[in-house]
Amino acid sequence: MSRRSQTRLALSLPLTHEERVTLPSFLQTAGLYSLREHAVLRVHGDDARSWLNGQITNDVRATTKGQSVYALVINLKGRVVADVWVLDNGDDFLLVLPQSAFATVEAQFEKYIIMEDVALSAASELRVVTLQGALAASLAEKTGVSTSLAYRADRMHAEGVDILIAKNDYDAAWENLSAAVLAEGGEILDDVSWQDARIGAGRPAFGVDFGERTYPQEAGLEERAVSFNKGCYLGQEVVCMLENRGQLTRRLVALTVTDKNGLTHGTQVTGSDGANVGEVTSVSSDQTRALAFVRRALANKGTEVNAGGERATVEEVL
Repeated sequence: MSRRSQTRLALSLPLTHEERVTLPSFLQTAGLYSLREHAVLRVHGDDARSWLNGQITNDVRATTKGQSVYALVINLKGRVVADVWVLDNGDDFLLVLPQSAFATVEAQFEKYIIMEDVALSAASELRVVTLQGALAASLAEKTGVSTSLAYRADRMHAEGVDILIAKNDYDAAWENLSAAVLAEGGEILDDVSWQDARIGAGRPAFGVDFGERTYPQEAGLEERAVSFNKGCYLGQEVVCMLENRGQLTRRLVALTVTDKNGLTHGTQVTGSDGANVGEVTSVSSDQTRALAFVRRALANKGTEVNAGGERATVEEVL
């Protein structure tokens, strides 16, 4: 059991993430969003399972066809190269990851294929959409497109589902899914509403809120994406050392913003003495909520800071 898990038990089950934040209203039904900026990497070969387990932070030793896990690809220094949803497809594994990280992940993976029977290929024939909300899984099953692969993906909700759709079937599948979501009172999300929703739900995004300078624990990703019982993987020593006896210098937090002042990615966060203590990474479209890195000493609910010179309060440590 990890130190964090032991702490949770000792504190008699503190509030879950979902209980600490105000979730977007569409999560009561479902929201549909096209993950246009994501790509799919196929990992196959007789040694695919054991080899892949040594390359990502979560455990795929015992997954079965149709099951999925959220994981990170990290480097030897323990910093995040990409976050991925890994689908066990029976004969192979399909990794859904940000397109911006695809080439880097592929190159790192290729470097560590030594004598194993493993091959990598871009599944460029597939497109990815996500359904998030209480009705997501049931709607995915109800609309079931025969050429699609659906798997659980808690991007904002435990019932969330990602769907991989063949390129030639995408338009028809999108129309079918859209109609089903709207019939249940759900929403079709554009980029702005998706970003607002994930910021409101306290879900950081790769390449925006965390990336190649980030340790998993700094962004609060260890509970969802890291197994501390799976055995060896690339970068494991650093991650485990941080978990067991390391001291983080910063943490990702959610801020409520009192005054609106044009916050953007990179806006400086300062303490009461005016000293720089971090920076904003994401801002909601109405400028009322932001995600930001701050020094560990200030990463406490209720702490007041300044963001771009305006008042802000730490609402949640992610």
